[in-house]
Amino acid sequence: MDIEGIEFHKGVALDRYTTIKLGVIGDIAIVHNEDALKVLINQLNKENIKFHLVGWGSNQVIVSSENTVFIKLDFKVDNPLVKLQDSLK
Repeated sequence: MDIEGIEFHKGVALDRYTTIKLGVIGDIAIVHNEDALKVLINQLNKENIKFHLVGWGSNQVIVSSENTVFIKLDFKVDNPLVKLQDSLK
């Protein structure tokens, strides 16, 4: 996929994006802005590819990466719920 505002990496170790390091290999999209995220989600839905957000201290266990793109947000989200979550850390 070639979408402006996204770094797409295929077949990488996902350990650095998760708390529990299980050695899963998968595809990850590092998204740098909200518009790029919208384009990515629409494209993945059109192609029936699942997606999964990683990061933000979510403590996720990734056991499979089949037909899934993992998304790491690398931009400030202007959302009151996110701001509340950040203030509780």
